[in-house]
Amino acid sequence: MKPHTNSTRPATSAPLTLTPHILVVDDDTVICEQLQRLYALNNFQVTVAHRGEEALEILENRDVDLVITDVRLPGISGVELSQRIAETWSDVPVIVAAPSKATIVAQATISENNAFLCQGSVRRECVSVVAIKNVLKPKS
Repeated sequence: MKPHTNSTRPATSAPLTLTPHILVVDDDTVICEQLQRLYALNNFQVTVAHRGEEALEILENRDVDLVITDVRLPGISGVELSQRIAETWSDVPVIVAAPSKATIVAQATISENNAFLCQGSVRRECVSVVAIKNVLKPKS
């Protein structure tokens, strides 16, 4: 697992795992369950949060390799979550899933961070296992 820059997480004595850890953030429990099952079947460690604030708490305490968030969340939005992640954990990529035209304005903001915006019909492909593996590939 790669070290996270600007991290304020406490050091732990937990054993090092090479299984990528995905944090799924969505207030829809059905979507969370589906993604958790899909990623677990493909050997990813998965943690679920239902609010952006909950996701930030998880990031404070656990190593996460990728965050997948819905744009519309109770509390802070997926866009704001991606901005906060970029400020504190700049090496953690974020996939923000959004309805087709609901977040066109946010796209420029997201692209400046370590984030990807998935809109409309491509949302399903963005959260596919193949896409996740491509995002998690080590950069050369």
